[in-house]
Amino acid sequence: MNQAVDRSYLYVALGSDFLEEVIDSIAAMRLVDRFTPITLYTDSAALLPEDVRSSIQHVRDLPSCTKFSQDKKGLFAKVDAILDCPADKVIFIDTDTIPVSRFELWDVLERFPLMFGYDPIRYDHLNLEIPDAFPTPNTGLVGVDRRGPALEVIRRWRELFETQMNSDNPPLHDQPAFRQAVYESDVRFLVLPDEFNLRVTFNHLLAGNARVKMLHGRHAKLESAKAYAHTVHFLPRVYGRTYGIKELAGMLCAQICGKLGLRREVARRGAVHKD
Repeated sequence: MNQAVDRSYLYVALGSDFLEEVIDSIAAMRLVDRFTPITLYTDSAALLPEDVRSSIQHVRDLPSCTKFSQDKKGLFAKVDAILDCPADKVIFIDTDTIPVSRFELWDVLERFPLMFGYDPIRYDHLNLEIPDAFPTPNTGLVGVDRRGPALEVIRRWRELFETQMNSDNPPLHDQPAFRQAVYESDVRFLVLPDEFNLRVTFNHLLAGNARVKMLHGRHAKLESAKAYAHTVHFLPRVYGRTYGIKELAGMLCAQICGKLGLRREVARRGAVHKD
């Protein structure tokens, strides 16, 4: 893709497992949007079925990132792909997503050059300079108008993420760096409502004119989530899931460990913990 195009959905798939997910997501995308170009960065292009390959306008090699673990390479590749993609307007979408209704975001990018949703789970890399009122974004869907200052936010995101990963207390993911980059910037941005990035691994309530646009998450009951997404009525409707004992125990353990780690880091910095 040597010449810039106006807009493109953007996927990144590192390894065959993520490629399987992206194939499903792209197939679902083509049911709701047949014509908007799709750009895929992957290291497994040879494994793409021909019918899927024909629905993708641009397949590119993943940007090289060799110094971090496999899971972190994928996160860096996401940021690098947004920086590299020559489309003027980009909507990055995670592989574990199922679009269920047409996105109305392209024209909105003319007014808000950066858009994203918030993360429902906000365990964060400690940053005492950012108030709790500015919570952690979820980067499973990020819209960027690359023609202006929003691209500088993405560059800053990349810089902060690498700095954090090289620190004594590296984060679990790229979202704390994105949070800081957005908080520091003067870029006009839009926080998307839950229905544009519905995290199906958690419980949700929608009502009124809210219509689900995209499901996001690896969930054994994905078919029930799809049915919920297509439910149309004005009154409040709830999508919920139950957790097994082992899953609940694991969540509790992660919460305890996270709290202990956070307190240790606060103490190390000589700051007062915010309860």
